Amino acid sequence: MKLRTVVGLSGTAAASLVGSAALAASPAGADPGQQIGAANLSAYLGVPGVPLFGQLVYPGEPGLQFTPHNVKVTGNCVSAAPWLFSDQLGVNFLSGNAHVYRVDGNTPLAPGFPGGLNAVGTAQLVDFNSGPPFLPPDGRSYTGSAHVWLGQNGNANGQVVGAESVSLSLTAPDGSTISLSTNPGTITSASGHQSGWGQENLSCNILPSAS
Repeated sequence: MKLRTVVGLSGTAAASLVGSAALAASPAGADPGQQIGAANLSAYLGVPGVPLFGQLVYPGEPGLQFTPHNVKVTGNCVSAAPWLFSDQLGVNFLSGNAHVYRVDGNTPLAPGFPGGLNAVGTAQLVDFNSGPPFLPPDGRSYTGSAHVWLGQNGNANGQVVGAESVSLSLTAPDGSTISLSTNPGTITSASGHQSGWGQENLSCNILPSAS
């Protein structure tokens, strides 16, 4: 079973992000970037939350292989929160700080997205498979500390690289918790060959519903 965290975007960003992670902000000194409040990041990107790109693939289900390749997973969330492995997810920052690089959006994987971003603060997990307020299927609002870095870049030889690093520790009002750390990445060669890497660690403590 995979953790499907490629967000369903619209327009140009959708076509270019599906199946890919986003890497590498511009070279040091080339672009100072732009500092913004993390709470403004979703509106800045034009989506309800910063997309999570990692894909979990469990042994024994070869039909679910998805880029980035070679991502390994640990954790106890398969039965506790199965929607983590089927829905398209992101994080909406409620407070904190963010830095955006190469803000012109002229980037190879996602022309509508900046070349990179780094955000730290308090965030809410959002589920793009539902409408506003984008809560997951269990109806709980999971919020807590979050750190997200992502970037994308390409070189003159036509190679495109994308990566993301995410750390979340979230709690719902009833005390249910979800913790996630992930660092997926992908490289696409000029000929179209894809390779990847990543470790995904999850921990869930979902309490029985009161209803």
